[in-house]
Amino acid sequence: YAVDAKLVLKSVRSERLVSIGEFITGPKQTALGQDELLTEIIIPNKTFGVNYYKKVGQRKGMSLTKAVFLGMTDIKNDNLTDIRIAFGSVSPKIVRSREIERTIVGKPTFEMITAIPEILAKYALLIRPIDDARSTAVYRKKVSLRLLEDFLRKIDKEK
Repeated sequence: YAVDAKLVLKSVRSERLVSIGEFITGPKQTALGQDELLTEIIIPNKTFGVNYYKKVGQRKGMSLTKAVFLGMTDIKNDNLTDIRIAFGSVSPKIVRSREIERTIVGKPTFEMITAIPEILAKYALLIRPIDDARSTAVYRKKVSLRLLEDFLRKIDKEK
């Protein structure tokens, strides 16, 4: 999601290229046709200066995830030139907002600290976890926003 991967789907009659966001349509659901195979995953060769990934679960040995967060950004001359933010296990699909990302790009790193409350409020509206055997919705939302805040504070320190 965050790196904008593309997928090649092939069948006897056709071949199509779809984004990962279009491919995953919901929990355990994809846009793969009955006669299609996923034949290739194309991952853009882009590196980021600041990378932050956290998976929150019960224990390291457990594969069940309560929340996942990924943040990546590039900084040039103390300005954010690119940012990607994605949350997993907190909505039916991965949560990523290019619209919010666009409002952050171009900001000087020193403005990140003062922008944190506004950014958190915007993402709080998008994160819609559920209660299940792994965790509560309240916990998932709280930890996801805390991870986002930690990432945004890290950007200020990385300049």
